[in-house]
Amino acid sequence: MPDKPREQATGRISHRDKEGQPLELLEWAALYEDHAYRLVAETEFDDVLVRTMWEGIDAGVVGAGDMFHTGVRRAGRWSDAWAGHHPCTLIEAEAAHELVVAKVREQPPASAEN
Repeated sequence: MPDKPREQATGRISHRDKEGQPLELLEWAALYEDHAYRLVAETEFDDVLVRTMWEGIDAGVVGAGDMFHTGVRRAGRWSDAWAGHHPCTLIEAEAAHELVVAKVREQPPASAEN
């Protein structure tokens, strides 16, 4: 399916579904309440959980907003996997999830003192 051209940035935040199609606020809210819809990928190993979720918030600038979010939970504490940039498409989010999983697997386990 060909990509639809993005609308011009208006300085306003819009809401979009997983495929990038515009949503009305109440449509977005209904999808946001559906955990199964929001879940893009989840990988658990050792004491680590990597979870990528659809957020559906578009600031109209590539790399801005929060269309998708990947978090990492180690020893019960969550952290953001990305600093200042989040994937903009479902394909990017799925690839980013796998990248985060690979990077986290390479890291030594956190010490028990942290």
